[in-house]
Amino acid sequence: MKFTLSTNLIMVVLLMMAYPVYVSAEEESEKDSSGLVSDVMADNKPADLDEISFSGFLEDYSQLKPGGNGKAAYLWLKSDAQFGNYKRFIIDQPLIYLKPGSASEGETVAINADDMKELADYLRNALIQSIDEQYEVVNEPGPGVLRVRTAITDVDPVSSGNAAVKLLLSINLDVGAAALEGELVDTSTGERLAAMVDRRVGTRVGPTGGYTRWSHTKAAFRTWASRFRNRLDEWHGIKQAKQEKQESN
Repeated sequence: MKFTLSTNLIMVVLLMMAYPVYVSAEEESEKDSSGLVSDVMADNKPADLDEISFSGFLEDYSQLKPGGNGKAAYLWLKSDAQFGNYKRFIIDQPLIYLKPGSASEGETVAINADDMKELADYLRNALIQSIDEQYEVVNEPGPGVLRVRTAITDVDPVSSGNAAVKLLLSINLDVGAAALEGELVDTSTGERLAAMVDRRVGTRVGPTGGYTRWSHTKAAFRTWASRFRNRLDEWHGIKQAKQEKQESN
């Protein structure tokens, strides 16, 4: 028992010396607002299609097709949907789905409720902030209102065995990944008009920089929020109008 504890402590010390320093929640909040974490320390790229799994959040995956370059890994849009008619949106609180097989048989996992809430709140706020300048975020369903449903999937909690070592490994060695499933639902009819599944993988940070535990995950959330806004602008002709204005100038 003493040997195991000593070995774990040595591993922790060595990992702390060799890899970037973990940034506290307070530092994360400050850097998030300044853009340092967002723009410099965290980046992400699309995952390969064979890395994508379906969580069961969406009732129907059969309509999904590979989205192609610059889009979600899997995507479906109702062909005759008049997306430009929707200018108000209900942004539901994202759900959390654990990664299948994240714990071995008979093994317990440590799920930090505060961490899960932090991630769900961050994604929801990112979606709201990306659109509320141009569109209206509401709480009540009705004509012209789309409901945005999302789930953060493939969340892999730390298992109970050697938790201290595994937590440090997840912070300093793993490049980080985030998976998302989402759909747009007409709140008047309940009909689904669009659905997507995507996964993004963080790019490795150099050994001299610090980053937060969730930097790569939050970077992926910002990417998805930005793409959502761009798609809305396309549906409402705003992006085309901006391009035509620039060309005329």
